[in-house]
Amino acid sequence: MARQILTWFAASASAAITLATAAGLLAPLDPRFEMINHFRPYLMAGALIAFLFALLLRSQRLVAATGSIAAAIAALVAIPLLYAAPSAPATTPALRVVTFNIWNGNRMLPDAAKFLIGTNADVVVLQEVLCAASDPLFEALRPAYPHIYRASERCFGQAILSKHPILKTGRRDYNYRAPLWIWAQIAWQGRTIQVTGIHLAHPTRPRDQAVNVNDLIGYMNATKLPHVIAGDFNLTPYSWLLTKFAHTSGMRRLATYQRSWPGNFAFPAFLIDHIFASGDFAKADVAVGPYIGSDHLPVIADLALRGGSIATSGPDRFSARRPF
Repeated sequence: MARQILTWFAASASAAITLATAAGLLAPLDPRFEMINHFRPYLMAGALIAFLFALLLRSQRLVAATGSIAAAIAALVAIPLLYAAPSAPATTPALRVVTFNIWNGNRMLPDAAKFLIGTNADVVVLQEVLCAASDPLFEALRPAYPHIYRASERCFGQAILSKHPILKTGRRDYNYRAPLWIWAQIAWQGRTIQVTGIHLAHPTRPRDQAVNVNDLIGYMNATKLPHVIAGDFNLTPYSWLLTKFAHTSGMRRLATYQRSWPGNFAFPAFLIDHIFASGDFAKADVAVGPYIGSDHLPVIADLALRGGSIATSGPDRFSARRPF
């Protein structure tokens, strides 16, 4: 009897996981299926558990079925690595970027300011920047980041803060969430780079997300400067839309298997806060920061300029690889 129950459990789990995985592959046709793709690592874990049960039961047919679906999902989970930024030697970082959705319910803004200053980042990209409620945060950050582009007049905005001069700024608004993205051209090491902050639609609005990503691809393909884009994409690395963005734009991700949301839980489940860079950059380091009052955790990346000399902002600029 116990054997029959275990066999039924393994077979049922394998069938359900197979159907869910197949449904996720329909996301290019209907964005509503995208939600399933975000759970691919957990589907893979379930498939592996079913596979272990099949091994214990010594059922060749069940072993073949569960092993096949586990292998297929593992291949899908590995796809984001195709779009990972190349690695640079750990001793040669030049540009540090932090992205952080501060959350409209954050009650730890002084701690957030202390953390952001402590990262010694060159550029900080913020989302969910409120109106007057965020003023104390910016006042605290201004001595460390004197160059600020803030778009929060609708009380759900974004901001780019920089140690280096900002030469030009712009924004793109979209329906209920404005701005969809903001950008700043920054004078850095004798050249101009473009930094874009992004906040895509919520996962419960998949059609909006699809429109957002298509707009973003057009914008990225029209940008010729060395480019870093960071923010709350509301998409995991396993989503069809984020893969489409990376494949079509040529941008490469800095983090893949880390987790940033929900940051106010002991164990965040998903990475939805991303930093992408153009081919001008390589990855020297990337990390997810601590809880500082938001349902998102900050993501910090060190970028190295490829094919050229690497200058730092001081002899001890990056002596501590992970001060956060």
